[in-house]
Amino acid sequence: MSIRTNESSFFKHIAHIIEGLTSTYTYILEELEKKDLLTSASMNNHEYTFLLKKLNRAIDAFKTEMKACLSDYIYMKTLNIMNEKNATHFIKNQLNELHKKRDHLIENIPEEELKTGLGHNYYFNKNIKNLTPETIMHYFEINYTLVLETDLKK
Repeated sequence: MSIRTNESSFFKHIAHIIEGLTSTYTYILEELEKKDLLTSASMNNHEYTFLLKKLNRAIDAFKTEMKACLSDYIYMKTLNIMNEKNATHFIKNQLNELHKKRDHLIENIPEEELKTGLGHNYYFNKNIKNLTPETIMHYFEINYTLVLETDLKK
């Protein structure tokens, strides 16, 4: 397997993780529209609460998978087969779509309802606009550096 294939496989996987989260946002928006809950969102509505719980699980799964990808990044970086500049090519469109879906959700659901329904993931949802190819690469690079520093201290 070539170096280029490993790198593109890594970034395609990141894109796939982003698409999974976007799919959940899309599903929730479709369900809210279908059940006419976008304008009448209330935490007393069990369907609404159920949908936000699904979004919470999807956000948790996204975070968990990104954390798991860190070991792949470290491995590839250690072998000197990682070119961060290629990240944009694979994940920019998926992030743009995720941002659109999230924006539509927060435009139609009161902030207090999102805060209550998303709990620990509220700030992730609120700040998802800051998720860019550069911030994702920054996440990997910072954690890679921390791992190196930890290894050097041993």
